[in-house]
Amino acid sequence: MFTQWFDWLGDVNAQMFREWKGRLKPQTIMIVIGLAIVGQALLMFNFYSQLPVDAGSYPSFCETNPNPYSCIVDDQGRPIILWGEWWHAIFQSVNWCLILLAMLPGVYFLATDIDREERQGTLDFIRLSPQSSYSILVGKMLGVPVLSYLAIACVLPLQWYTAMRANAPISFLLSFYLMLGAGCLFIYSATLLGGFLSKRQASLMGIQLGSTLSLIIVFSVLVWFVPAYVSWNLVSAWRPYAPFLLGPNAEIDPLHFFWFNLPLGSNVVLAHGFTLGVLAMASFWIWRAIDRCFRSPGRTILGKAQSYSLVAFLELLIIGFFFQHSDYVYHDYYTDQLLSLVVFNLFVFICLTFLLANQRQSLLDWSRFRHFDALPVSEASSEGAASPAARTRLWKDLLLGEKSPANLAIALNLLIFTALTCMWVASLGYENQPPYVFLTVLLTVNMMAIYASVIQLMMMMKNNKRFIWTLITLGLGMGLPLVLAVISYENYELQAVRWILLSPVPTSALYAGSLGIGPIFQVFAIQIAALVVLNGKLTLQLRQAGKSASKILLEDASQKRLPQQPASSPLAK
Repeated sequence: MFTQWFDWLGDVNAQMFREWKGRLKPQTIMIVIGLAIVGQALLMFNFYSQLPVDAGSYPSFCETNPNPYSCIVDDQGRPIILWGEWWHAIFQSVNWCLILLAMLPGVYFLATDIDREERQGTLDFIRLSPQSSYSILVGKMLGVPVLSYLAIACVLPLQWYTAMRANAPISFLLSFYLMLGAGCLFIYSATLLGGFLSKRQASLMGIQLGSTLSLIIVFSVLVWFVPAYVSWNLVSAWRPYAPFLLGPNAEIDPLHFFWFNLPLGSNVVLAHGFTLGVLAMASFWIWRAIDRCFRSPGRTILGKAQSYSLVAFLELLIIGFFFQHSDYVYHDYYTDQLLSLVVFNLFVFICLTFLLANQRQSLLDWSRFRHFDALPVSEASSEGAASPAARTRLWKDLLLGEKSPANLAIALNLLIFTALTCMWVASLGYENQPPYVFLTVLLTVNMMAIYASVIQLMMMMKNNKRFIWTLITLGLGMGLPLVLAVISYENYELQAVRWILLSPVPTSALYAGSLGIGPIFQVFAIQIAALVVLNGKLTLQLRQAGKSASKILLEDASQKRLPQQPASSPLAK
């Protein structure tokens, strides 16, 4: 019977069966179950020790006298214990333990497993499997943290019992499991992607992260994702159930925040649907990137066609929150919102450029052989590079190709950002002059395009440390104008405004009282000149690489086609 069950499990997902078989040893199972039982026993003993034993005890979980502050006793001199509050406190602690137990060990196991598989080379062997990459990676997600799942299963009976004693509704348990499962799916997927990305970036930087990466990921989850995700759920999906996580007297007032006028802060059903929808979409794109990293480690992490829908989704997500109504709007309210939007998109587009930018060898291969792609040999030799068909293929390759430069794709993504941002700005009752706002948005887009061009150009460097040099160059280019603006602000306010317009956040110049049209057009001309120089230099490098390789190929072909001179014979003489 067990043999048939194991055979069926191996047929369903061989990778999951491999992980379970390697981790579910009898000794390991007994250790996990023993630790779970001991942990629950210590938790119960801790709360049992807090129960009062007489009237002079510290008044905890008992009815109290206001003066003197002590426990009320019954006829037999024993404190009247509030057992409902005691079970409620235990239930609250168990919920937090389950949140940490579901996220932290699983993230650590996945991060260390990816690092170990990469170092041992077994991941390359798994790539040769006929199974789909999704089946393999889902098997890893279900199999690697199996010991964490086992520990959670051991804690669930205590949670159910304490929920019953604390009179917790079934709706809270269903919401708790649903939102916790969605959060684990997202963070586990992000951990898998982070493992693949870290190996790639570590190889580009020439360093070995090893197990340090696992600790970094776990620390990031502990100090950033868990508090942020739980806090969001507390003010939205779990707002009516706040006492079961924050204490019996905890109450969270409905917050008046909207997403495109949908009241997420006061409607629990909308909050559940919105959170689950966002996590599902985010996990979808993460899995698309994981599939590319797993099957083709040399490809870009994100495809150009995928980036357009991803940017549109992120822009709609963040701009939707800026459409919320506010009863009190201070002077720079909309400027603060616009600056927040710009800073968010600056981070998004820098990361997007690194995800889309090809390495030097891929760009060289593209420049050398793009003329021969998707063409028969006869057409490739006869059709000129300047023909309409060739130009159409070139534009299509720049927008959708896997090995082409990412500049045009970034430009199209910036156009999506500009269109949605300008639509939002046009819908505002902006106190400043709208032309200044639109012009600062245009300057922001130009700066993002300049940073993208710098990244793609520096990826053409022959230096093995080009990733580090790219980060240094970006840091200097983004930080130097801000430093110069701060230095020159006291004596030359107009010069400080110019430096701010050349910074990563030109929209912050809207805070200046005297923002003229002259500095904006000066900075705009400088940005256009910088874009022309950077993209011209990249185009020149690609053309030289393509011409040099084509010249070598043509010379070799011409030498092979030259007729050989017949050897002189005695009869000819």
